[in-house]
Amino acid sequence: MYDKSEVGHLSHLFTDVPSTYPENAYQWLIKVLEGLIDFGNQHGHYGVINLTEHQYEWLDNVLEELIYSVGDNENHILSPLMEFIIRLIGDYEDTYIPKMTDQSSKPVGAPLIQNLSEDELAANAFYSIGYLLYQGNEKVKSLSSCNLAITLQPTFAEAYIIRGMAKCWLNHIWEAKYDLHIAIELASRQGKENLKTFIQEQLLELSNSTSKIHETKEEA
Repeated sequence: MYDKSEVGHLSHLFTDVPSTYPENAYQWLIKVLEGLIDFGNQHGHYGVINLTEHQYEWLDNVLEELIYSVGDNENHILSPLMEFIIRLIGDYEDTYIPKMTDQSSKPVGAPLIQNLSEDELAANAFYSIGYLLYQGNEKVKSLSSCNLAITLQPTFAEAYIIRGMAKCWLNHIWEAKYDLHIAIELASRQGKENLKTFIQEQLLELSNSTSKIHETKEEA
């Protein structure tokens, strides 16, 4: 049978990922995801968002949690999320409290992350949440997060993989295959050979599993 836990092997391809988090951490991530979705719905984008004071205070608390978890680990899966929130907070402080903002005291993300556009950084933030929620068996929320990542960055191969695997868990097999085929095409274009090989293996295993299910039904 197809092993739908195989996505865990993606971790060594592009980031440092803890094997497990406590349940309350996944619930916290869901709340962060829902809050960020609300921001996007209110403004219709993830560029410069005009936060309310309440939203600013909430994000400041989220940032504290991320600093505690991520620290200065630029390879941490949640590093893009932390940098994205830093930008949102920075925009608010530059507008309302510039004299109180000490830019030098803020955590500094990896150069690659800092050079991303707002939409690209938001896409990476949503992908990181989706990845961890997938690992935490929150497949529906993972799917929502990856949907946003792909909307913001349609060439995000890794996001298509996680979305495809989540769809597989939800028994949307043909939709899962479609996402994985898109992912393999993107990985090929982007020269990500290790990722391409991984996807090919998953597609083969998924196809074999589907064939066995059909054979079993015919025999019955």
